[in-house]
Amino acid sequence: MKIMERFNPVLKMGTMLVSAVLLMFNQAILLNLIVFAVSLVLLLFFSKAEKKRIVTILCPIVVVVAALFMAGYKNAGQGAMMAYAIGRHDIASIGIEAPVYTGLKLASRVLGYVGLGLLAGLTTPPEDLALSLMHQLKVKPKFAYGVLAAYHLIPTVGQELEDARLAYKVRGLPGSRWSLRPFFAAMVNCIRWSENLAMAMESKGFDGDGARTACRTMTVRGTDILCAVLVIVLMAAGMVFLPL
Repeated sequence: MKIMERFNPVLKMGTMLVSAVLLMFNQAILLNLIVFAVSLVLLLFFSKAEKKRIVTILCPIVVVVAALFMAGYKNAGQGAMMAYAIGRHDIASIGIEAPVYTGLKLASRVLGYVGLGLLAGLTTPPEDLALSLMHQLKVKPKFAYGVLAAYHLIPTVGQELEDARLAYKVRGLPGSRWSLRPFFAAMVNCIRWSENLAMAMESKGFDGDGARTACRTMTVRGTDILCAVLVIVLMAAGMVFLPL
């Protein structure tokens, strides 16, 4: 198990959430780019995340980021230029034109959020997160395992929708790709699954009232707390000291 997978899931999610909130108040382009670069390095070299999956997710995001940069570059108003050119972030003193600065600010902020999201999502196994919710946050097992079961049913929902569309075609019933009738058929089956899942969990004692044992116990180590504090402190320091 690599470093990112050993990080306690709840503490990791909390750290990423606090970091994302700090980015909301961030004015430094450089900090956004550093967050994205560090997240990418951790994903590639310090986690078990599949490289192909990372590339597949990043490809459409690159298009969105490029579009945001061009939107900021083309539509930078005079008021926004003046606002960015005053105070600590004096763009004239660092040789960056106002339209370029506006485009970079929009694009880099998205990259920062993408890096944090990928780092949290691709390095946290759903099973570990469910266990951590029960052991650290004292969430009842029926809720934690219910969310886990719903997560694993997501691919099945997509397949059920395709089966419903195929059934309509076999019967010769008219309907476009976006017809709502297959959606209703798939929704009915999803409701049946939820009822079966609820009955199965109750039959296995997932009522949340009695004590249950677990095959693995998620713990918070001292290194986890140290890493979380270090990340948040570095984020806050970057917001204060980075010039751009």
